[in-house]
Amino acid sequence: MATASTAITEPPLIPDLPTPTPDRFGGAAFDGQMQAWLASFPGWTSGANELATWLRSTAELAEAAAAAASTSAGNAATTADGIGEATSEAAAAVQTAKTDAVDAAAVAVAKAAIATDKAALAEGQATTATTQSAAAAAAKVAAELARDAALIQGGVYVDEPTGRAAVADGVAFKVQGSGDVAAYEYRRVNSAGSVLIAAYPSIGQLNSRTPINARRRGWVHVLRSAGGKLGLGIDRYGRVILGVGGDIVARIAATEAFNESNAASILATKAVLKSGRRGSAVFRLLDSTGTKVALLVSRTGKLISMGRDVLGEIDALDGRVDAIVANPSKYLSPNKDLTLLGDSQLNGAGPTPWRTLIVPMISARNYRNLAVGGQTSTHIAGRFGAIAPLLTVAGNSIPASGPVTVTACRVLKTDGTLDNGFTPITNQGSNTLYGSLAGVLGTWTRAAGDGSYTFTRAVDGTAVGCPEGTPFKPVWADYDLNTLVIGLGRNNLGDLPTIKRDVEACSAAQRSIEKRQIILTVTNGGSITPGVPTNEGVGTTTGNNVVALELWAESRFTGPGFEVVNVRKLLMQHGDGSTDDNADIAAGTVPRSLRIDAVHYSAAAHLLIAEHIASIINKKGW
Repeated sequence: MATASTAITEPPLIPDLPTPTPDRFGGAAFDGQMQAWLASFPGWTSGANELATWLRSTAELAEAAAAAASTSAGNAATTADGIGEATSEAAAAVQTAKTDAVDAAAVAVAKAAIATDKAALAEGQATTATTQSAAAAAAKVAAELARDAALIQGGVYVDEPTGRAAVADGVAFKVQGSGDVAAYEYRRVNSAGSVLIAAYPSIGQLNSRTPINARRRGWVHVLRSAGGKLGLGIDRYGRVILGVGGDIVARIAATEAFNESNAASILATKAVLKSGRRGSAVFRLLDSTGTKVALLVSRTGKLISMGRDVLGEIDALDGRVDAIVANPSKYLSPNKDLTLLGDSQLNGAGPTPWRTLIVPMISARNYRNLAVGGQTSTHIAGRFGAIAPLLTVAGNSIPASGPVTVTACRVLKTDGTLDNGFTPITNQGSNTLYGSLAGVLGTWTRAAGDGSYTFTRAVDGTAVGCPEGTPFKPVWADYDLNTLVIGLGRNNLGDLPTIKRDVEACSAAQRSIEKRQIILTVTNGGSITPGVPTNEGVGTTTGNNVVALELWAESRFTGPGFEVVNVRKLLMQHGDGSTDDNADIAAGTVPRSLRIDAVHYSAAAHLLIAEHIASIINKKGW
């Protein structure tokens, strides 16, 4: 007879997870989520345990099939025995069928036993995996708690000043918080202050977050409070979800077009975003009270901060900077006009001096020549106002009108004593000097006849007391804001400390912030008589002092606003090849073909100096 077969149900395909609604999901343990996933298979209700039950049911079905086969074989044998007329071949066939059925049943039973063993093994492995998973989850939680505790508890101080005092500049430290904040983290700037770099929420703050629904599935990672409320979650679609604000990435993308309603929902800070008045703003950042505007972007594209048009003010500042660049303050950079300070080596004696020859070689400008032949470095510095002449007038008083006799003029020397015979007004150059004495503007004059001196006030007024040794301050109409050319010291070459002081004083008297100065070193020379050797070569007192001043100036004035011209070395490169010139050059002096006497330059020398100084001015853009 035919035996009915029993079908074994195959396990279904793994189903897709339902799409989560992440804003209120969470709370269940990971094993619960696995149980729920396994529950989606047809007929399965208890996860891993059900897997073992399903395997056992498969074995029982196999045993039932084997029993049915055995019964059929027995019936067939009985029928064969009861029929007398069956042939021996039929009996053999029956016997064979019986044997085959018994063998099949035995095989089925064996397979069922194997299946039962595998089911038991699977059940044991599932139990072990569940236990290990729980242990791993517990270890992870413990590690995270330890990490968070270390983050907050390491080096916590009672307040910011205490923490700041305990650490060095640039070191971070934590301070106890209160309310919604468990701790604050600061970084010390200096002993007077620090900056806040982080704040750690308290458990109360975390408990106030959106509750997690433990029945929802689809999370990869969830950070939640002890009360089961969501702080931060990452779902299986890669979305980052906050307990407040929902899907961060989606909302940030939505704000790229200044969508204020979306932007407002993602800012979980004390500042809030709100739209402006109708038609006035597309973006506003308000304070926590919602009344003060910290930042606003208008519909016309203006950026407003603290009530001020930021971009407009930047544009206005650019305009002011452009105006300053086009018309810089006279106190920032010297103007192009040249103020010349020196003696006859600069002023010239005989041929057209280099200060005149240079005019067509450089851009147009004014020339303020304060060089006077025969004067020492102190005379020149005194006339420029770099060194103060100390005057004494008759009766120690400046009268209400008219001149008063200057009875004495002194200047402080480098050794601390007074030079009683000093006067910046000499028999060369101008015999007058305009300036201020005891606060009274007037003119200091040298009489051409007897060389006596007087001071005459510019405007009549009341008499003013003028104590002995009152400083006279020359007034030169901003000559000290011009580009300076300084060449001092030939007429007092034996007093190197005084020359250095006077050169430095003239340099310091330039009032502009930027300096533009050309320092000319003095030269030696000597005899110009053919065949007579120079008496000012290097090795002599004069020659050695010239070299000493060169070395000092070249090491002293090294900044970008200074150019030192070594006139001696410049002219030594242009001898005429004669025996006398070669001898002068060998001795370290200006060759005599470029001198008209022991110290003054020839026309060719003045041209060489003019060309060299012009190249400096043109190269530097002065």
